[in-house]
Amino acid sequence: MALAPTNTSGGAPLLSQLAQLGFAAERQSKATLADTLADLIDLSDSITLTKSLAKLARVKTEFGAGDRRSAESEFLNTRAGILRFIQESFEPGDAGAPFLLPAATAETLTSASEGMQPYQRFYSLHQSEMDFRIGKLRGALRKVLSGHNLAGARLAALDQILNDTIGDHSRRILATLPQLLGQHFKTLRQDFVSSRDDAIDSDPDSWTQPGEWLDRFNQDMRHLLVTELDFRLLPLRGLLDALDTQEDRLL
Repeated sequence: MALAPTNTSGGAPLLSQLAQLGFAAERQSKATLADTLADLIDLSDSITLTKSLAKLARVKTEFGAGDRRSAESEFLNTRAGILRFIQESFEPGDAGAPFLLPAATAETLTSASEGMQPYQRFYSLHQSEMDFRIGKLRGALRKVLSGHNLAGARLAALDQILNDTIGDHSRRILATLPQLLGQHFKTLRQDFVSSRDDAIDSDPDSWTQPGEWLDRFNQDMRHLLVTELDFRLLPLRGLLDALDTQEDRLL
């Protein structure tokens, strides 16, 4: 099944996907950007951030690091590669994928806590793969931005500073997604067990048939991975937009 691209223009799709899984996020409509950052950055972080920002005046341009077209191409190729990696990992019998969707067994249903663990590990492995590939791409985009002019170089340095300061907070938040998926697994499992007297004795292969409880879970997990991917790519899309601005200034 092909993976359709999702909206890369904002973080709302990830919240919407979580809401569809039954996890509504609380929003503070009147919270300002300063309020939000204050919740993320403690005293130690703020001191580190202040010292790092003071170094921006000494940033130098690295000319000849690439152009907007090559940066856009690298962005799209990386995203397509990750999407392909996700899709192949969900395909049964695809021996070429480094890790595959766990196969359903009797233990998948007999114990909710043990049954969901292979799927949580599977999701976490995908997160690690995304983190590695996107981190590499983000560094390449910073280098391209640094090669345009001093303003671009300072913006690239600022992106590095912010990622070093609040990047761990984002990763900790995203690391809770496997836990939420575990809760979703338990809910679907319990609904299935409650709906059939012979649920425990049913054939595990039947649970992954279209529309069945484990098939629904697998599809929800796949959709969440794609949505998380585009959420992770938002800062990189910002770097590409900044490249547009810098090139417009050079025209």
